[in-house]
Amino acid sequence: MTARGGARKGVIIASVLLAVLLLAALGVWLGSMTGRQEETEAESFGESFAEEFSIAHVEYSTTERTRGPVVATLVFDVEGEFTVLGDGETTHTFTKNGIHVFRFKDTEDNVTEVRAAVTWIASGGEG
Repeated sequence: MTARGGARKGVIIASVLLAVLLLAALGVWLGSMTGRQEETEAESFGESFAEEFSIAHVEYSTTERTRGPVVATLVFDVEGEFTVLGDGETTHTFTKNGIHVFRFKDTEDNVTEVRAAVTWIASGGEG
């Protein structure tokens, strides 16, 4: 084998190795993209499932701008035995804008949270 033939063989081997590395990197990148798409689809399904088959929701005494308190009531959408955690109450009275999280569990100890948020209580000269 001549020096020229050996150099050509080295270039070919280096080119093949580079191509293999690029294909491997492309495969990893595509795999991560596919995984993220599946994760996003799962998140989307979870959100739509929760909206469609909710266990409970919050009803408010008013949703109009007000100076007075707003009472948020946890209402169960399905029949069953539920234990409200924390203070054990299914109502919360807001005297100012804020968030309250109702937490409850079913008979199998599955804990669910439902958020109540009020942003329409006027303060001071508002409303």
